[in-house]
Amino acid sequence: MKQTRSILYIDVDGVLLVHGGTLSKDGRPQLRPYTKEFLEYATEHFQCRWLTGWHYNYEWSRIEELYEVYLKPAGIDRRTFSNIIPHDWNFISDLLLDKLNSFSLDEDSYVIDDLLWERRVPPTFRHRFIKIHPSRPNELKRIVKILKRIVDAKGFDAQ
Repeated sequence: MKQTRSILYIDVDGVLLVHGGTLSKDGRPQLRPYTKEFLEYATEHFQCRWLTGWHYNYEWSRIEELYEVYLKPAGIDRRTFSNIIPHDWNFISDLLLDKLNSFSLDEDSYVIDDLLWERRVPPTFRHRFIKIHPSRPNELKRIVKILKRIVDAKGFDAQ
């Protein structure tokens, strides 16, 4: 029996963009290596949603900037980018808590972020929070391996 794909919430800063690394000539953070492969795999096997400071309080323009400035020059197809829908959440005062309160832990979902969620998430749900090291450039290759294990364990179809 075909199952529904899990939701994958994706942060930008520290996940797609390396923090603490070498900046580009115009002073911007660098796009992490393996971003194209990561986004292609993720959008094929998960229902992807942005959960990032690049999109909150119903502001969409920065997500488009992400595509134009970083993803498009890296060869990421517009269709891949369009398969990641913005997740609407409101930044009130605590970035981590506000993100966490924007979705239900009861849904079949995973979160990729560089923030420390451990103290805020009940232990039974911690396996759904995939922490990425913000400054190690090859982390997305490791994350794709984790996502493949999740997909294999659930027996999801790519459709």
